[in-house]
Amino acid sequence: MKNRYRLIPALLWLLFVTLAILTPGNNLPKVPLFPYADKLVHLGVFAVLTFLWCRVGTLDEKGGLKKENY
Repeated sequence: MKNRYRLIPALLWLLFVTLAILTPGNNLPKVPLFPYADKLVHLGVFAVLTFLWCRVGTLDEKGGLKKENY
């Protein structure tokens, strides 16, 4: 039951990232904080996306970590 509520932030963030990726670069403001700042922003955005999706699939019904034996 709790895993279902973890899906909502992951889907919302995925929608945000998708819209940001599809926005043409010339429509974005040019604010150079420091050289290669865009690379740090990309790292942060995709790190959050990865974290949220990992949270969706790693908990069992009781809220503990899933333990898979392969």
